Amino acid sequence: MELNIYFVIVTYNAEKWLSYCLKGLEGNQVIIVDNNSKDQTINSIKSFYEWVHLIESKVNLGFGKGNNL
Repeated sequence: MELNIYFVIVTYNAEKWLSYCLKGLEGNQVIIVDNNSKDQTINSIKSFYEWVHLIESKVNLGFGKGNNL
């Protein structure tokens, strides 16, 4: 039986923490749900972490709803 593990990370204005959070996760299945960040979080993910699957919410849903998204 094959086991698939995904890391789901919900962010909001998290640009300064991305490198710490994603360090060591490259090569894994990572999904980031961004809660309508106003900083450069989305641009940083698209530029430096192309291997991350990014879901961009147009509103801040909070952690619970963002995680469910």
